[in-house]
Amino acid sequence: MKKIDYFSEIKTVDEEPFVHLPSLDDFYGLSDDDRILFNQKRRQKIRFDFFINAFDYLTGSEITGNYFEFGCHKARTFRMALSCAHFYKMNSMNFHAFDSFEGLPDFGDSLIDQWKPRQLATSEVDFEKLVVGHNIFPSKIFMHKGFYAESLTPSLSKELLSKEGSAAAFINVDCDFYDSAVPVFNFIAPFIQHGTVLYLDDVFCAFKQTSKGGVLQAFNEFKSRSKFDFIEHMNVGWWGKSYIAALKN
Repeated sequence: MKKIDYFSEIKTVDEEPFVHLPSLDDFYGLSDDDRILFNQKRRQKIRFDFFINAFDYLTGSEITGNYFEFGCHKARTFRMALSCAHFYKMNSMNFHAFDSFEGLPDFGDSLIDQWKPRQLATSEVDFEKLVVGHNIFPSKIFMHKGFYAESLTPSLSKELLSKEGSAAAFINVDCDFYDSAVPVFNFIAPFIQHGTVLYLDDVFCAFKQTSKGGVLQAFNEFKSRSKFDFIEHMNVGWWGKSYIAALKN
């Protein structure tokens, strides 16, 4: 039996319930791999649509600056940024990838099964192959290896800030844990400008009582001491939210 694409294409019908709802026959032979593939296709499509909108906003509002990504497994969103920057002719943008390139850290509580220490690992070599093979702005990609508590140092901040055009136009925070997000928000503070897009990919991922509030709690603590307001911009699936930085009066 030919498998349908489950829920990703909602088709109307001429009788109740007016949309085609998959029946047991439609789900015949459905495997765990099928579910994973379906979810990845759906989620990445939603993310890419958001990236297109975000870069359209940056272009329309004439916001210039660099792209920072914290958590770069498989370079999916990183390549989305490269593609969108090329399409919208943001040729002055540099692209900074911050990752351990060794998988997730060990904070003593994995929260969910897929977040065990060292899982979700893309090595430096594999990451470089993915982004260089994408063949967009390869000379403008910079990799910063290490777990954030150790790698996001004042000296690295000073080095990046010393370069012309150091402000961030788009910051993607995809680091899963509260304890990972805290040093990220401390690090990005001097790079934010009026108009920066800040995307939190994991607002509600592993949203458990033991998560310390996750990335959202770290962000709320950061907001309370920031010189910027963060205006809600777009919801991205069930998991993510974006904000626009606005300098406080």
